[in-house]
Amino acid sequence: MTQIYSLDNANKQKALGNPTNDILNRFLDSVGDGSGTKDMAAAADIYYLTPPDGLVYVVDSLRITLGDTTSFDADGFGGGAALATGCLLKLEEFNDVAAVIHDFTDAVPIKSHEELAALGRLEVSDGLVQTPGCLVRCTIPWFEEGAPVRINGSKDERLAFTVADSLAGLTKMFVFAQGRIFKDVS
Repeated sequence: MTQIYSLDNANKQKALGNPTNDILNRFLDSVGDGSGTKDMAAAADIYYLTPPDGLVYVVDSLRITLGDTTSFDADGFGGGAALATGCLLKLEEFNDVAAVIHDFTDAVPIKSHEELAALGRLEVSDGLVQTPGCLVRCTIPWFEEGAPVRINGSKDERLAFTVADSLAGLTKMFVFAQGRIFKDVS
């Protein structure tokens, strides 16, 4: 099962009349289709990005954004202490039992900003929105490594971001996916 988007697939898409400029801009949510809860500070849960049957999402980058009403804590999460259990990011096949195709955190939960920064570029704005307060954003630029993540709806695949701890201390937390949408030609 190849998760890397190839030029051959792009040429097949063009031949089918599906150009490579169908844009994907979506929040992960509690349902996976855009209809569920998007704010991860609302409840500990699993948040998904799930393409419909017949479509493939090619995710070029993922952006994790969180805001807090207290000042940034370098060893913590937002302005608070490090998370007790942490967050996980996985590509799954979900037809019967969620089978992990790829674990992006290698089973090491994201509990602090250091671990979040290991996924991508971390930007912090302390006191910019409000004082005290912080805005933290981690951008995971898969396209820069030349290997965007491919999620095939026909194969019951989904991207899953597990939030095991209560993030109620945060004002907001979102995960946003950017990429392209294609018809499944496999």
